[in-house]
Amino acid sequence: MKISIYILLTVVTGIFCAVTGCIEFGAEPSYTRERSTDPSKNYQHSIKYFNQARQEYLNFKFQDSIASLQKAIANEMSDPGKARYYIYMGANYFYLGDLKSAQSCFSVAKKYNRYAKPSSMEFPPEIIRLYNRVP
Repeated sequence: MKISIYILLTVVTGIFCAVTGCIEFGAEPSYTRERSTDPSKNYQHSIKYFNQARQEYLNFKFQDSIASLQKAIANEMSDPGKARYYIYMGANYFYLGDLKSAQSCFSVAKKYNRYAKPSSMEFPPEIIRLYNRVP
């Protein structure tokens, strides 16, 4: 029953954050590394896949969200952006009951951006505590 309350809380705060843009992540992304002849297309694809993944996450479609996040990561050029996507991927694994994969995603997120952290406005305390326990 507890996880249901936190899922509901996540959905409500996620909608609030979608409207207000309240994300707590480190510095703004740097788009200095080019992966193709048109980096703006990579960025646009990354944002498109992330928005899709976030919507799937809010609709409890955690497997679909993970697949979309993998596409977003493949197109993302900034380390802070990748960190953000791995935090969401870890949250998806958390809700699927795969704590080992969640911890692995959180560890990768910290490697990309040591200042990144899950927002208390978007994620329940259990996810934040798990994230904080990962080295």
